[in-house]
Amino acid sequence: MKPFPLFCLIFCLLSACAEPPAPTPEPTSARTEVAAVTATATLTAVSTPTSPPPTNTPTPTATLHPTVTPTPTPTLVPVLSGTAVPPSTAAIVPENVSQVTELARWGRGVINDVAVSGNGRWLAVGTTTGVYIHDAQDLTIEPRFFETPDSVTALAISYDGDLVAMSLNRRTFELWNIQTNSRLEHLEGFTEEIQFSPDGLYLAAVVEADGFVWSVAEVTVIQSFPDVLSVQFSGDGSRLAVWGYGEASIYSWPDGELINVVEPDLFIPGDDSAYKPEGTILSDVQFAANNQPILLSLPTTPNGTTGHVELQSSDNALLLSLLPIDILSLPIRDACNWPIYFADPPSRPQVWQFEYLSDLEIVALNYVGIGFAGDDFSSTSVQFYALNSGRRLYVLEESIESFAFLPDGETWVAGLQDGRLQIRRITDGEVLQEYDGYESPILNIAASPDNETVAVEYLDEVKLYRASDGEMLQRLPAGRVAFSADGTRLALGTQEGNIQLYNTADGSLQTTLSSHTEAITALTYYASDARLVSAGMDCQLNVWQVADGSLVEQLDNYFVPGLTGEELVPLRVWELAVTPDNETLIGSISSAIGFWDLSDGMFQNIVEPQNYLADMAFSPVRNQLAVAGYPAFIWQILPGGGVEELWQIDTSDEAVTFAPDGQLLLFGSGENYVDENRLPDEMQNGAIEIVAAETGTVLHDLTPGTRKVTALVFAGDGTVFYSASLDGVVRVWGVP
Repeated sequence: MKPFPLFCLIFCLLSACAEPPAPTPEPTSARTEVAAVTATATLTAVSTPTSPPPTNTPTPTATLHPTVTPTPTPTLVPVLSGTAVPPSTAAIVPENVSQVTELARWGRGVINDVAVSGNGRWLAVGTTTGVYIHDAQDLTIEPRFFETPDSVTALAISYDGDLVAMSLNRRTFELWNIQTNSRLEHLEGFTEEIQFSPDGLYLAAVVEADGFVWSVAEVTVIQSFPDVLSVQFSGDGSRLAVWGYGEASIYSWPDGELINVVEPDLFIPGDDSAYKPEGTILSDVQFAANNQPILLSLPTTPNGTTGHVELQSSDNALLLSLLPIDILSLPIRDACNWPIYFADPPSRPQVWQFEYLSDLEIVALNYVGIGFAGDDFSSTSVQFYALNSGRRLYVLEESIESFAFLPDGETWVAGLQDGRLQIRRITDGEVLQEYDGYESPILNIAASPDNETVAVEYLDEVKLYRASDGEMLQRLPAGRVAFSADGTRLALGTQEGNIQLYNTADGSLQTTLSSHTEAITALTYYASDARLVSAGMDCQLNVWQVADGSLVEQLDNYFVPGLTGEELVPLRVWELAVTPDNETLIGSISSAIGFWDLSDGMFQNIVEPQNYLADMAFSPVRNQLAVAGYPAFIWQILPGGGVEELWQIDTSDEAVTFAPDGQLLLFGSGENYVDENRLPDEMQNGAIEIVAAETGTVLHDLTPGTRKVTALVFAGDGTVFYSASLDGVVRVWGVP
């Protein structure tokens, strides 16, 4: 179970909201009709192996009898990887941008949530593309796939694995029978908390701050609870906890009789100078073996939670008290400009998920760290404790997105940010089974000049895809990638600071360039392909001779203004481009753009617009530089590293690219951009703007419903373009 979202907690604290009264059951009239069904998903096998039937038949559960007849699946279904991509009928130009549509979708997406069936046999994984059902006994068997029209951000799977309840992009709740491909329930509203009862007879969910409990057999709401954060069944299903920020109401189930109302106490001394908590809030509720509630509470100040964690029994006894964690290990290592731009440490990590195994009295807490500015990736720490002794058993800092205990009391399942699904042993965390088939967030995309290969930079690797059908050709442990202009070479930058040059014709490794001491942050070829420029986390800028792999020179570093002596710190470069005359290098430096003279390696100029810069794109056709940020703008590059601003758009963008002929620009927006005067609601999640490069006029908007768009690139012939985001999915766009 995932606890309530952290931003809800912060909003409540800043708003000084009052503790809600104890909710009481409100019987809801039985429904005789289920919401009208439009089947937007299909149940398909990913490969020919099928999961065997369960060998152990547990206590039978209620049989679901749908009251609706599923309608046919829509014919326009996005093409998944390994299937021929429909060709684009024309190059994308200003006159036909309104016809651009999604042609294909590659990848299974990032893992958003994992859930376990009541019989322990089935593992459900919610991703950007849908729901995948794994056989917990053998992860080598390909999962069943249930496609959804939107990202699955939370889910639960029924006792026998036939029903899946899910939240689509946190905005919609749906219940599906995946065997009959029928939608049984649909509610609009923010949804994060979903759970089937252990016996599979009931389903609980919180939709738009109202709790609901359904009878699974009749698909009918039998209880509702207004203004709550979560509804949680006990391990044997005889109790139901309904809670808000201030208190939890405990009911017997299924009669719905109120047994008790419990509130968390503050145990930390209020005069402790390190924390100075003024109160505490209820963050989560689990049940002990005797069905008594265990409360997870978070001490707070007027500015938010302190990072301290307390577990309390229903009689207000302190069971476990944990001090705050100052900082988690970061997925990106420290480097040259760390002391300047990251001088202020991030906020203390907060508990994002709490699970309790009552039989063994083991507590598992997942801390999530708040990333630094510009860090799109979470750092997490899952910590296991023996509740009877308070002893910490082990810690895993592997960016685990979601986890759940299996009913056997011996194992647990974890979904990782890098795309792995694991079954681990509870006692020591050892990995027993692993499935490495999901994606990680995408940083960047590069397309080969011959339009045959697409290279995608993920969090910790590069994958090469065949452009015609999205089939993955190769996985490489690298971070940055660049194709030469003639398409004969592919440069890969590694986390160790090496650069590997491959022959694209046969995939052979030609040579390895070594000079950087930290991970490669940017790569670009000269327009002539004779040389390659690399930037690293060590703040070095190196120029290489491609023919023999020799290091030609190290370019002049740009240092933080105003510092001298021991404080002198160079700045890191994140993006690179070379002008067509091979005379000027352009680089993105924090919130500025730098220019280097390649004839002598000296720093020429720096332009610091008063805004946030996220990405840049260079058009060799027009010698123009487009910058994504707040706002987005375009510059004409002048001799000597000067610039002339042509226009700017008052928007917030995270990615940018030019069309090959320089006529069009693509801008990709971030996921949490909210401004009613600029973007409608449906565009607040990963929109793509098609803009006329000449005037800055927005010609067309695309709303794929993704998370933050991090990468955009056109194919060399301009017929299609590729978009990618933090959801780990590549989308192909063109004119059908």
